[in-house]
Formats: sequence, structure tokens, C-alpha cells
Amino acid sequence: MFNQKVADAQGRGLPDGIAFAEAALSVLLPVLIVMTVLLEVFAWPVTWALSGRFHGVSADHVGFAVKLSRLTIPYLILISLVSLLGGILNSLHKFWVNAAAPILLNLTLIAALLFFHSADPFETARNQALAVTVSGALQLAWLAHAAWRNGVSLRPHWPRFTPEVKRLMALIWPAAAGAGAPARPWQRDLYLHGRPAEPIATGPDRHRAGHGAAANDQPPAGRGR
Repeated sequence: MFNQKVADAQGRGLPDGIAFAEAALSVLLPVLIVMTVLLEVFAWPVTWALSGRFHGVSADHVGFAVKLSRLTIPYLILISLVSLLGGILNSLHKFWVNAAAPILLNLTLIAALLFFHSADPFETARNQALAVTVSGALQLAWLAHAAWRNGVSLRPHWPRFTPEVKRLMALIWPAAAGAGAPARPWQRDLYLHGRPAEPIATGPDRHRAGHGAAANDQPPAGRGR
């Protein structure tokens, strides 16, 4: 849609495209802010629903998972803005800039694991969750800088739901949801991958080993509160 505005022979070209993008941002940003606040406030039931109700998990583990959720939820607002800027850059034929943005997620997670790894697996999991949101900020900064270098600088104003903006919202939400998918399972996966390694038991001892892991692998008191 941005490209159509720019290529319209009866329009002003890039200024019309920027005006459309600013109208979209003016609607998208407040919606995302409200959504993020609601998800932070209701992180417990949201995490409970996404996790499959946490069957057989202790209260401390549930609390820690909710904490990880709250750390990663801001990634969704950031990656939605990344999707908007990415679409603009694609329209300007700067495909590689948008395609390279997810690399920053991988690099940030690797850096957090290398430089902020802790003997405490729960501390490591928390740092990895923080890295997810940090990577969203880095991706947004990367694309915002690329857009600025290509003559696109967006300034939000009072939101108006024009037909074009409504159409864009219908197109951008599936893309943003797909891009934000890595953030949703972190409250579960980060904990599982952060658990201390245990020897694999065989024979009669395998049941005792499993019960021992459940009893000993608990977050310190208050960690997830």
C-alpha cells in the first residue's frame, strides 16, 4: 500500500507514502501500547492459557514463567513496529535490510548466553528473556535508521481510522503475530532449557531420577513472585 501511494502518477510520490505510513503508525502505536499494558497486567492468566494450564508444575515455577512472560511481552509492540517499517523498506526495494533484522534476535540471544550466563539456571533464563526484548529494540533501531537513510521519517499524530488504515491493519496483524511467535513460548522453553543437566537414568532408577528432579529443581523462594 505504501508502494501504491509512492507510485501513484497523480500523487506526490514519496510524501504521500510517508503521510499514509504516519497515519498507520498513529493508529498502530496507541493500540499496541494498550495491548502491551493489558498483557502485562494479565500476564498470569495469559501465561496459564498459553502453557496448557501448567499441569504438574509447582507454584514457584508458574510464578517464574509469568515473570519471563512479562519480560518478553514488550517484544510484541517492538516487532509490530518493525513489521510496519519492514513493509515500507520492502516497497522501496530495500529487501535485505528487512530480511537481516531477525539476525539481531539470534545475535542478541547468543551474546546474552555468552556474556551473561550464570551458574544459576533461573538467572540465565531471565537474562535470555530480557535479551528477547532487547533484540526487538535493536531490530526497530536498525530498520528506523535504514528508513531514515532512505528519506522516510515517521511522526505519529492524532489517530484516524481511515479505510486505508483499516485495510493495512488487516494485513499487518498476521505478519506481526508470526514475527512475534518466538517470544510466546519463552516462559516455558527458557525454563526447560535452563534446567541443570542430569544423568539419564535407566532401569529401575529412572523413576527415582525423575522424582528427584521434580523435588530439587525449584526456583529459590520468591523468585517467581
